[in-house]
Amino acid sequence: MPHGTPDWGLVGPKYTTYGLDDLGEHAVRLGSPVLWDRRGDVLVETDFREGLGSFYANGGGLLWAVALHAGNARTGAYCVKLTAGSDGALNAYLQKRLPRPVLAKVGLEFSFSCAAWTSAWEWQILWQAGSVLYTAYVRYDHVNGLLQTYEEPATWTTFATVDVLYTDDHVQHTGKLVVDMGAVDAVGNPLPVYDRFHFNEQGYNLRLPPPAREVDRFPGGVPDEFLVTVVHSAVALHNPDGYVDNVIVTQNEP
Repeated sequence: MPHGTPDWGLVGPKYTTYGLDDLGEHAVRLGSPVLWDRRGDVLVETDFREGLGSFYANGGGLLWAVALHAGNARTGAYCVKLTAGSDGALNAYLQKRLPRPVLAKVGLEFSFSCAAWTSAWEWQILWQAGSVLYTAYVRYDHVNGLLQTYEEPATWTTFATVDVLYTDDHVQHTGKLVVDMGAVDAVGNPLPVYDRFHFNEQGYNLRLPPPAREVDRFPGGVPDEFLVTVVHSAVALHNPDGYVDNVIVTQNEP
């Protein structure tokens, strides 16, 4: 007997298989790295099977390094090893520049590991609108188990306390930052805000309690600039290896 879905609908009798009407699930089963939070329309998705060529890799401090790594991946065969510098900026990072999308909700997601001397991981989204450069940073403080947003001048504000994550070379933790680039104030002036942050099994509404957390703004910038950055930072005097995989940038977030 033939099996499958009838031409006239999504539901039909089956005895040995089950139907599938979710194309997101279909894509994941075919190997898409968009498997953790599937909301938003994808601008970039990578599990680094194509290498590092489309990303800018850099860092600060003694012995920082960025390298494609065969092993410890969340999906596929590869991930990226970010060895943070032991002094100075104490970091290593990946950056991706893109055409600026419509000013609405955008997201940055990635999966990562934590080493014994990891200080922090950061999700960074920057964009230019008019004569203003907007910056939105969220940090997981691995030393103290804190989730924080950044505000000038040089202030990290805690919005949640979490358990310090398990340290292991395998990529097993995931976070996603969503920012509303198109938010406006009561009279219609641009007022971009943090929208939400997802961290493993937890979700945090960064608009509550009111007022929502505003992103930082600076004069100048490059016209129509839009970039995202994944940052791994070290405890001073150490060079921890942090592994990152499944970097995803989205637009049209709900």
